[in-house]
Amino acid sequence: MNKLNSMISRLCNIALKSNMNIKLAAGLFYTKKGFLSIGYNSARTYVDKKITSNLHAECSAIRNYKFNNRIKTKNLKLIVIRLSPGNQLLNSKPCINCTKTISEYGIRKVYFFNENNEFSCEKTEQILSFHNKYQYITHTDIWFHRVSNRNNAALPSIKKLNLESKDKRLFTLEMGKKISMLRETKSLTQFDLAKRLCVNVIIIKSIEEGTYKYDGHILLKLKKIFGIEQFL
Repeated sequence: MNKLNSMISRLCNIALKSNMNIKLAAGLFYTKKGFLSIGYNSARTYVDKKITSNLHAECSAIRNYKFNNRIKTKNLKLIVIRLSPGNQLLNSKPCINCTKTISEYGIRKVYFFNENNEFSCEKTEQILSFHNKYQYITHTDIWFHRVSNRNNAALPSIKKLNLESKDKRLFTLEMGKKISMLRETKSLTQFDLAKRLCVNVIIIKSIEEGTYKYDGHILLKLKKIFGIEQFL
């Protein structure tokens, strides 16, 4: 584990090069002696003669590695780390698109920090199977349910979270009640919260009544306001 800790530490330093708010770094390796290639996430990146809006760390590490026949790809492994704005380690499980790319290149195992902040290793096919089965779940959904249950209430099952996240046309009444509860714990009025979100107070009222259209950007801003950095 000491060698893995050293590799994680190096990736944390590499992640700081990122120009993104949430910083990620990933490294391909064959043995724990060191990385074969490293990459980090970045905005407006020049890739394949095209400017992309952003490049994920996993794809960056893969692009930086010169694949050849000297090392069988099935023996390649990948480590992914994700840092909050306060440089805390967060859930770094690869997204479905990165997992597909990882799978396409024959990388069999991925090391990452899970939602319980535990360093774990899973086969790529397991991660891909998870995303295919629970394709509607995001880090934001898990965060919202964690922060909403301050009294250590049980987190809904993954299956239930997936069903709740499938239909995102409106903020649900349950979500509205939880947002209202979180607002009150901060001693904020609806007007105060609207001001912080830079929206009309009518929108806050609609959200808390469960009648406003779902907006992921608003929920991301609420994360910052409520200050639960671990699940950003």
